[in-house]
Amino acid sequence: GVFGFNIGDRVVAANSAPCGECFFCKRGQYNLCEHLEFLNGAYAEYINIPKNIVKRNLLKLPDDLSFEKAAFCEPLANVIHGIERTNINNGDSVGIMGIGPIGLMFVKLAKLKGARVIAAGRNPMKIKLAKEMGADEVIDLNKYKYPEKIFKDFSEERKGLDVAIECVGLPEVWEDMFRYVRKGGTVHLFGGCPSGTYVKLDTKKLHYDEIKVISVFHHTPLYFREALKLISEGKIPVEKLITEETTLEHTEEALIKHMNGRAIKVLIKP
Repeated sequence: GVFGFNIGDRVVAANSAPCGECFFCKRGQYNLCEHLEFLNGAYAEYINIPKNIVKRNLLKLPDDLSFEKAAFCEPLANVIHGIERTNINNGDSVGIMGIGPIGLMFVKLAKLKGARVIAAGRNPMKIKLAKEMGADEVIDLNKYKYPEKIFKDFSEERKGLDVAIECVGLPEVWEDMFRYVRKGGTVHLFGGCPSGTYVKLDTKKLHYDEIKVISVFHHTPLYFREALKLISEGKIPVEKLITEETTLEHTEEALIKHMNGRAIKVLIKP
């Protein structure tokens, strides 16, 4: 076998691998690798996995783990990276804005950290799932366009959230997040905005309220392995995110349905 793999092994591949040798890799910041090799797109019956990804980010599946569940390793690895960098403590109040697949996984991981979690979104299907993932409270943004008071009412002594996590990827939503946290709180800007966009921040609040701001990109081999472990242990019920299945021929329809909010995740079986 190559790198310890044999024909017939059931495996899951990450969508990238770091080089292991550049400035950032030497500092353990593998997600910022200067030569990060990507493997984007898998809408095919077969796919060639580059040697470096085989070497660093191809994992054998436990015998009892389905391919369907294992397919979530990559997105979950990003969220684990995000949650580990956010420093959430037991009992913290955590608000999550945006409850697509990423926001829903943030809900579950924040609950595993012992947090009290309030999530906000518009899609009825996703609101229902946020509750299933363990959210203590869910705000329907169709009814409450300005959720600041609800977030603050949810927090301890109504001071504001300990942590606010943005999972939408819109500059105006990034700006809103600072209104939801308490003094000394953390704003995590996780949703990637379109290139060339900018945000305006209240410098007085940032400085005098000592707001911590973080933003996390991508995953690392460590978090990819942690994702496989959490999924195989059944701690993250990723299968709940699959709202329907289809075939390779119907990929375009599935993508359109996803973009229109009529599906959370569509499983495509080649």
